[in-house]
Amino acid sequence: MKNIHGDHSLQALISYHSAALGIFPGGFPWDEDARRLAQSLAEVTSYRFPPIDTGCAYSGTLANYAVSTGIAAVDLELTNHIDTDFDQNLQVLDVLLNFVP
Repeated sequence: MKNIHGDHSLQALISYHSAALGIFPGGFPWDEDARRLAQSLAEVTSYRFPPIDTGCAYSGTLANYAVSTGIAAVDLELTNHIDTDFDQNLQVLDVLLNFVP
């Protein structure tokens, strides 16, 4: 993507939601890079992967759209509807910034 600041390429993203179901990789079935990102995030946090199985197939999510454009993406469910899980998400940021699809 070209903009006034030069060339930029989005390779991975996290879409935050609440609460407590886990980390959902984008794609149906899950995209392999998105699944690896979810696993890497789960390894440094208490967020659940694989996520709780609700018996539903979720469509129309930002993560699914991102995967359809070649971006590794996950929906990450915070632990509740109030807190930001700040300490855990510092670790999430480190994983995201170092993730290579």
